[in-house]
Amino acid sequence: MVEVTWQKNWPLLKERLSGFPMPASSQKSLKLFWQKLVEDALTYGFIGEADFHILFWRHIADSILPLTLEPIQEIFLRSKTFADLGSGAGLPVVPLAILFPEKIFYSVEAMQKRIKFQQEVQSLISLQNVILQNSRVEETINHPVDVVLFRAFLKPLVSLELTLYWLKQNGKVLYWRSKPWEKDNQFAKTRVKDLGFRLLKRESYSLQNEGEVRGIEIYELKQQSKQYPRSWKKIKKEKQIFEIG
Repeated sequence: MVEVTWQKNWPLLKERLSGFPMPASSQKSLKLFWQKLVEDALTYGFIGEADFHILFWRHIADSILPLTLEPIQEIFLRSKTFADLGSGAGLPVVPLAILFPEKIFYSVEAMQKRIKFQQEVQSLISLQNVILQNSRVEETINHPVDVVLFRAFLKPLVSLELTLYWLKQNGKVLYWRSKPWEKDNQFAKTRVKDLGFRLLKRESYSLQNEGEVRGIEIYELKQQSKQYPRSWKKIKKEKQIFEIG
């Protein structure tokens, strides 16, 4: 069933990516990662159970479909270093690293079992451009990067504050999220500004055959805040930011 799902859905995804030049080896590597994801990550509970068709579009496709958007393509073209904070089973960092072998990706994950899974993936597909770090985001000895990636991580205000441990001045944040900010949420708007960020734009794309519209927000770090980032202990005490999303 894993093979059948790939054979049925990969051509549809590939067609959606027709304007994006993929490395020759990317299809084979993505397929091996997909198989590993279903056979092991699903078994270990790293991803939620669902029909294989849904899993393909929810994880493999959703990680790379933003590349069909011109602003996202431009960011990847201009940037050299990326960090996926709270990378879980390697989504979106592994598919993106496969498609951009010339870029450097840091994959930061606190759970050792998930890092071990990613190590197995690295060995399986000879993925040389991903640096794994088994630690909490705020505890990591980091290397300031051009772009920070967030997908299925913490709420936006928490994520953006943690980004400050990693992001270069004028760097970008790509935050996968289905729903936009509430327009009247002045607290959220003020906090984003206080953190030093500016929301450049929100882009939308659809997942094939699911009728589901997905979104990705692009932030830019305009001015490093003196007040932030705080320690995780202090961040946890502010319950409100864990509820706004």
